[in-house]
Amino acid sequence: MARQKKQIECVKCGSCCKCFRIVLSLADVNKEPRLQKVMIPIYKILGKTRRYMAEKKLPFALPKPCPFLLPNNECSIYETRPQICRDYPQGDSKCLQYEK
Repeated sequence: MARQKKQIECVKCGSCCKCFRIVLSLADVNKEPRLQKVMIPIYKILGKTRRYMAEKKLPFALPKPCPFLLPNNECSIYETRPQICRDYPQGDSKCLQYEK
């Protein structure tokens, strides 16, 4: 039986939105049109070629810190936030490290 990792409740420190690169898929951009105003072609950030990023289907990213992070460390587009944000493992070792 696989052991499940206990998820820790988010303390809303905002570290994930301030420290990590938020990579967007085309589905993210289609779901939340406001992303188009602030997204950056990822090849400019990571030095990857346009072809490589097109093949990976991850052509865009958000600047750091995330422009949708509110002063109270809540997300202003929470309901339509990118998939990478939905999948972020709250309370994992990276999260706790950056929180400090």
